[in-house]
Amino acid sequence: MLKDHLMILRVHTAALTQASLLIGHFLSGGILWSFDTFLWCMFGILFHASGFLHNNLCDYSDDKKDVHKIHHPLVSGAVSVDNAWQLNVILSVFASLLGAFLLRGSFIGLTILVTVIVCGWSYNLVCKKSLTAPIWISICFGFLVLLPYSVNKGLYFDDTIIWLVTAYATAQIWYQIAVEGYLKDLEHDPVNLLSLLGARIYVLAFGMTVNRKTVTWKCKNLSLADGAWYFAGISKIPMVVLGGALVVVTSSNMSFVILVIGVMAVIYGHRVLLDYRWNHNNVLRWCAIVEIVTYLTLLWLLYGLLDIWQCLFLTFYPLIWFASWNRLYFGTTLRPQV
Repeated sequence: MLKDHLMILRVHTAALTQASLLIGHFLSGGILWSFDTFLWCMFGILFHASGFLHNNLCDYSDDKKDVHKIHHPLVSGAVSVDNAWQLNVILSVFASLLGAFLLRGSFIGLTILVTVIVCGWSYNLVCKKSLTAPIWISICFGFLVLLPYSVNKGLYFDDTIIWLVTAYATAQIWYQIAVEGYLKDLEHDPVNLLSLLGARIYVLAFGMTVNRKTVTWKCKNLSLADGAWYFAGISKIPMVVLGGALVVVTSSNMSFVILVIGVMAVIYGHRVLLDYRWNHNNVLRWCAIVEIVTYLTLLWLLYGLLDIWQCLFLTFYPLIWFASWNRLYFGTTLRPQV
């Protein structure tokens, strides 16, 4: 019962929400082992859980038609819809109260908090109905880094680093939703940008007769038209450009090496994701890997602005969190069943 409730909160991916907040906290002078750091982590969990539970509720009618989501507690009936709505209200209230407390009356911070909440709800409401969905969720999670920064240090137009980090995080979420998200839901999503751009999954069947018996093999292949292929490729470019800008601003040779490694890894992962031999489980695994690589690239580009212990904590904590929850939920390490 508890496991089913935790699953509909998608707690397994909450560490990256916490990490976004902690990057902003540490960049603005926050201390690793402090009560404020703990509270920002708790806010990240509550914000993430309430937002994704609302997303599950909004997608409920569509998820019932998706064979890849029959194990979801809402779809299977393990958790009732009424119970989930009640839990969503409770989590939303606690997340809002803790967020307001952490912002300590900061007008800019409260404005950002209201903005990300509105964008998150907008995404949930239009996720399966409108192509604007990736815009809303990119702003929602990309701007989280600004919340602790605005409280600790304030926001100014000449704070180049925080604006570059925010832009990179926003571009990362865009790729995660507009490319990876649409790709993994290509078979069942009623409104899918990649399918509108020509992406298709088709079944090939092969057969032969052996001893008067026909043996048949079937395989699924991914077909990308030029529009879908170029869109997926172009969606990587903002992260590369913004990563390069961070290298220039930090003036670090190590940052340049990290960026090169990160770009090469993402290009390889991108090619694997768009391989013509369609395998949904493999897509899920490589979506997770690409998300981890793009996150770690940003994190270690900031080494020097963040100390070594902060970087190490933000490297291993999310990985341990993600792998542990995946093991509990799905019996896997890097491949969530979503």
